[in-house]
Amino acid sequence: SETEDRVNLLNHLKDKYGSSLEEVAAYLEERKKSLYKLQNLEAFLKEMEERTQEKKKEALLLAQEISNCRKKAAKELASKMKKALLELNFTDVAFEVLVQGDPDKLSGNGFDEAEFMISLNPGEETRPLQKIASGGELSRIMLALKTVFAGKEEIDTMIFDEIDAGISGRTAWKISQKLGLLARGRQVICITHLPQIASMADEHFYIEKKMQNGRSVTTIGELDEEGSTRELARLLGADKISESALENAREMRIQALSSKA
Repeated sequence: SETEDRVNLLNHLKDKYGSSLEEVAAYLEERKKSLYKLQNLEAFLKEMEERTQEKKKEALLLAQEISNCRKKAAKELASKMKKALLELNFTDVAFEVLVQGDPDKLSGNGFDEAEFMISLNPGEETRPLQKIASGGELSRIMLALKTVFAGKEEIDTMIFDEIDAGISGRTAWKISQKLGLLARGRQVICITHLPQIASMADEHFYIEKKMQNGRSVTTIGELDEEGSTRELARLLGADKISESALENAREMRIQALSSKA
């Protein structure tokens, strides 16, 4: 009968295009839209191009706002970095953050590229950081950067290697104090040969290389209080670990720890 034929047709449509008449109707509307796009492809592409250009203009405006904020923040960061570097005895340093934008390189992060520029000698123009700084200088510059961002980064552990390269005395104490500041909110691991820096640590580990079965083996061991004092005395230059050398090491330790209070 006509009714049965209609029921069979509806069941066939549901089997093929959806589990309910509502889903079948939704599928029909979707196919109609697809057919319209195919029949009016040129107009559809033109509409999409216009919408794309409109969204691109909006994105460029937002990217420009972000760029302006970055340039403002770059000036503030450069000022704070210069102050931090001066405190680490970079006496004639110039530091800037160069932010350059290229609208043709628009991405989800905007269109800027940022680069750290630095001059370590008076009268010299700033140049890209990675091209002029040595390993030890890079470590100290990174220390300055980390102290500027202290409290704003969720980093549990920081590691500094060769941070004492080419320095001594007053500069070493300043670096030691900066490391102590950083360690208030996280763990700081520092490999050093300077007593001023080592004295700031809460725990000491001694790293030693030795020959074993014809091979060079590196060992590391934690020092107790007495071991730490003796090692500080050795770093202070004592040829013989005398009581006076140990007393000097204890005084340095007390001075360093008191600055952390």
